[in-house]
Amino acid sequence: MRRAGPLLLAAGLAACGPADRPIVLRPPPVIADSSIDGRYRGTVRLIRAAGPYCPRSGARVLEVARGIVSLSYSSGPRQRVSLTAQIAPDGRIQASDGEGTLEGQVANGRLDVTVASRQCEHRWSLTRVE
Repeated sequence: MRRAGPLLLAAGLAACGPADRPIVLRPPPVIADSSIDGRYRGTVRLIRAAGPYCPRSGARVLEVARGIVSLSYSSGPRQRVSLTAQIAPDGRIQASDGEGTLEGQVANGRLDVTVASRQCEHRWSLTRVE
């Protein structure tokens, strides 16, 4: 009986071997490039307006933290909707909620994005200042 215990344990462990479970490989998590984090300052230009409630062109400041950009678009009179995008490792910025879009690029201390909806379209051209 003493010899049967280890044999049963070994047989039980063999039955739970790796052949029973598929191996799942996951890509490593994307680590935000901290060199793009900081304060950006520049100009926003109103490109298209389908109504009087689109924000005007002018100077703006934007904070990028942990590689995330968050901007808003106009969805109607006094209605602003926020879009948030993780900046891709190659600097691309892309987000959509089905109504508005946020697309652009961060490279060499510059952040250039377009925020658009059915009502308004704005182009942001900013330079990193901090």
